[in-house]
Amino acid sequence: MPILTEEVINVEVIEETIEVTIENICTSGNGSGDMTKLIYDKDQDGVVDSSESLIIDVVATEDLPKYSLVTTTGEVADSNNPAHINRVAGITLSDITANTSGKVLRYGKIRNFNWSFTINAPLFLNVKSISQTPPSVGFLCNIGTVVNSNEILVDIQRSIKL
Repeated sequence: MPILTEEVINVEVIEETIEVTIENICTSGNGSGDMTKLIYDKDQDGVVDSSESLIIDVVATEDLPKYSLVTTTGEVADSNNPAHINRVAGITLSDITANTSGKVLRYGKIRNFNWSFTINAPLFLNVKSISQTPPSVGFLCNIGTVVNSNEILVDIQRSIKL
């Protein structure tokens, strides 16, 4: 039994008609599979897992420790360095050796059992650290929110010069 059948949809856009043809994409099966929960949403939170995070590659210009905030230019981010304003890329997922490429979490959840943050509090880059205390000089960059004491939702925001 087909899930979609061939049909024509007419859409009127500024005195023109656009014809769209939707072709059969499935000609058999009963549609009883549960791909969302079993394959694409393994944590069953209602959001497709691959859309829950944004991971980018950064080439390190210096050694970057795991769980460090880093810049798009491959340095440990520093809220006192004016060259780093609006260049905070995210948090390293592993140690990255200078002159090599590594994964950086720009958006999504990350856990470090050594963290001990207050739940629901905002987090900032403060000098070269992740902190619940915003910096008083340099620039302000909100980097996310605490989900659990050892888990944060990384969501890098634009920097504000102080």
